[in-house]
Amino acid sequence: KNGYRQILPESETNDEESTTAEGSMNEPTPLDEGWYEGTIPLHLPEDSDFLNILHQWVRQNLCLFSASSVDPGRGGRSITRGRVGMRCVHCARVAVEFKTNKNVDRRRLWPQGSTLYPTNIAALMSTCTQRCLPHFEQCPNLPNEQKLWLLGAMQDPDLKQQRTQRKSDGGMPITMYYVVSAKRIGLVDTED
Repeated sequence: KNGYRQILPESETNDEESTTAEGSMNEPTPLDEGWYEGTIPLHLPEDSDFLNILHQWVRQNLCLFSASSVDPGRGGRSITRGRVGMRCVHCARVAVEFKTNKNVDRRRLWPQGSTLYPTNIAALMSTCTQRCLPHFEQCPNLPNEQKLWLLGAMQDPDLKQQRTQRKSDGGMPITMYYVVSAKRIGLVDTED
């Protein structure tokens, strides 16, 4: 299996003994193994220097997370604990609401395309454009004003042309910017 995980910066290492969700002291957590646990935004402040407004919007509406034992895998398969996935921030917000308010419409929980596990860092850009954009077009949790903006942007002839550009506004190939920015965030490809 090929995948990627996020490295925990050395300044944030945890020397305390930690337990798993089940409370067992035997199985190390991703944090114990030097991997990040949690959620962080995909976007970076310098995105505006290298990406068109549509790429920026997509990245602002996605977060990266470290999979846990409760996260769904692809096609019902289990996912390796600690593997990095991408989520729609709007669907993630609804899932958090559901934990405290069971009256949330279950159809709004994790609709198709809301959680993805790119195979490696190089696949980030294609995952964002080919899999996440279609999700956002149909996302039941995306606020209406953002959905209207997105649908308008998708019809804009200038943005349509920019979607097929190979180089960013900063002169760097867009796929390379996605790789460089992923590494800046701390993502690394691993064998599992």
